Amino acid sequence: MKNEEIVRALRCISTAGGENACEHCPYWKEEEVPEEERPIYGADTWHSCDVDRVGLDGADLIERLTARCARYAEEIAVAQERTRWVPVTERLPEVSNSWGVSDIVLCIISDPSGYPPPNSGLCVYLEDGRWTCHGQIVRVTHWMPLPEPPEVE
Repeated sequence: MKNEEIVRALRCISTAGGENACEHCPYWKEEEVPEEERPIYGADTWHSCDVDRVGLDGADLIERLTARCARYAEEIAVAQERTRWVPVTERLPEVSNSWGVSDIVLCIISDPSGYPPPNSGLCVYLEDGRWTCHGQIVRVTHWMPLPEPPEVE
């Protein structure tokens, strides 16, 4: 069932009277009237809404959308963490290769004198606690990992 159909059916069964297009609703059903009740209703069949199925489909839809929202929230949190400037006082890049340097990261380079103003650069963190940018030792205040490269087909 499509999400829109479920929502429309939930609204329809929650509205007393009024104009609706029940005959075109996927929950509209024709049922046989029990033999003993046919004289009362004057009909062999009657039409009704399968409200049990509407409710169950509605619950399934809520579960699916809630799970999807939770996945998106997790992906957003990971993306926000990955793209945030990390103060060097909070955490440093991992030195993970045999050369004793980190992966290349984007960093904010600052001169202790305050001049020139801080600017960004591509740096590596050395296992001896220093930072280097284009072969020069620099003072770094913040850093962030580079984004993943695009997939090549």
